[in-house]
Amino acid sequence: MSARTDGGVMNPDAPAYGDNLELQNLTTQAPLAGTSGATAPGGSGGADLSQVVGLGAPSQDQLPVTAGAAAGPGPGPEVLGLPMDQTQERRADARSLSPGLLNALAAEASRSDATPSFKRRVREILSSV
Repeated sequence: MSARTDGGVMNPDAPAYGDNLELQNLTTQAPLAGTSGATAPGGSGGADLSQVVGLGAPSQDQLPVTAGAAAGPGPGPEVLGLPMDQTQERRADARSLSPGLLNALAAEASRSDATPSFKRRVREILSSV
């Protein structure tokens, strides 16, 4: 038998290799004290599936599957409240910044060692607010 290299200590009470499978098979066939009973493999027990809607069943929702999409029945992407073009997206991003952060960006952009690209980006952000 090879020596362990992970530094772990062998458990003297652990069953021999392969014996645990036999123990598991025995405990599923006969209930242990304090348990409700054995369950058949793949049988009852587990999640309640009574509320699951089948794939071929009619929808339980009033909205069509295509709701929020730019195609098909139902409302289009405007109901999602998301910016639709880059200008609107930039504006929404800039408005989500705190005033303190905007002031800090402006102060850093006014420094003499600020890069031109950083200054340009800060100007874009501030013009979108």
